[in-house]
Amino acid sequence: MVLFTDISFTFQVKLMIEPNFITKKRNWKVKNENKKQIQCNKMYSNYRMFALRELEL
Repeated sequence: MVLFTDISFTFQVKLMIEPNFITKKRNWKVKNENKKQIQCNKMYSNYRMFALRELEL
């Protein structure tokens, strides 16, 4: 009986911790993708502004 309660307790703890870890990992992944997208957008806008300035001159 003690063994059974111990196993069920560890299982409950695992269920509490695991989804939290998965969501943190997912959020981290999304954050990185957003960061890359923002960086690409900045590079593109800088290039576009540079091209516009050069063509005007």
